[in-house]
Amino acid sequence: EFVSVDVEAAFADEEDVMNVCERMVVKVIEDVRAKHPKELLFLKHNLVAPSYPFPRITYAEVVQELKEQGFPIEMSEDLTDYALRRLARKHPGFYFIVDWPLNLKPFYIERKDVLSRSFDLQYEHLELASGGMRVSDGEELKRRITEAGLNPEDFSTHLKCFEWGMPPHSGWGLGLDRFMMVLTGKK
Repeated sequence: EFVSVDVEAAFADEEDVMNVCERMVVKVIEDVRAKHPKELLFLKHNLVAPSYPFPRITYAEVVQELKEQGFPIEMSEDLTDYALRRLARKHPGFYFIVDWPLNLKPFYIERKDVLSRSFDLQYEHLELASGGMRVSDGEELKRRITEAGLNPEDFSTHLKCFEWGMPPHSGWGLGLDRFMMVLTGKK
């Protein structure tokens, strides 16, 4: 079972929804620190208020940093848990990894040449949220579904909306359980 907090916004790009995500994280942490100091003390958790805005690191910069640490990785390879743990040594706290290769993101994420208009929100090695600019052209979405080896018929209800027109839109999904781990300091 997985509980997710999802945001979708019309006429917003990936930067707009990243801003919403980081403001939400900061506000929740501020509220938990202000309203639940006894619980944090009981949990022996020093919940630190993050700096705003969160750093943005491109996927290409991540690959370069990992290579400099002697970690074997090539462009367009997904980041393993071990790679993210190595990366977290240099990037404690919250940060975004942006501009992922298109092949590593779902078919509904908008392309930016060979890259995607996407991001992951990290807390050290833990991915908390993933999101980006969505494909808003129905024909492009059908092509991308087919390119991903999926059957567009399986998405017919979703694709029907695109026949009436779809505004540019962006969004993200944040794993509530993972965010609770950050808030409580528990595994």
